[in-house]
Amino acid sequence: MNDFKVTEVIDSNTIRVEPFWEMEYNGHLYSGDRINVRGLEGLKEIPAVKERLKKILIGTKLELSIDSPELINYSNTKDSIVSCSVYLGQDNVFYYFSEFVSKY
Repeated sequence: MNDFKVTEVIDSNTIRVEPFWEMEYNGHLYSGDRINVRGLEGLKEIPAVKERLKKILIGTKLELSIDSPELINYSNTKDSIVSCSVYLGQDNVFYYFSEFVSKY
């Protein structure tokens, strides 16, 4: 899934994107605008991570893409959440946080 724009950084590992992503699972089509950035799950309480995500992702000119999405909240087919790897250009966003991730 390619060519997303980040509209909001909700917390240290959750972003809002447009357009909505779509994913088929068990014969149903799910969609949403929230993505949990895989690899940053344990960093919710670190404000510096959220701020860095904002600086890196909001208003970037680089292509934002997601890979290997996994539905984590899909009780509502139109407002689901996926966890996935997020790429900025060719780089996994996870790599921008190595000093935090190495502690966990």
